[in-house]
Amino acid sequence: LEGWLGNPLGAESALWVMRSLRGLPMRPAAKR
Repeated sequence: LEGWLGNPLGAESALWVMRSLRGLPMRPAAKR
């Protein structure tokens, strides 16, 4: 966690991962 806070790129990658994780489950849920 310290590395992410210190590196802006790490924070961006973490946000992107969270977005991708949210987008994957939300897509099939919306179809249902």
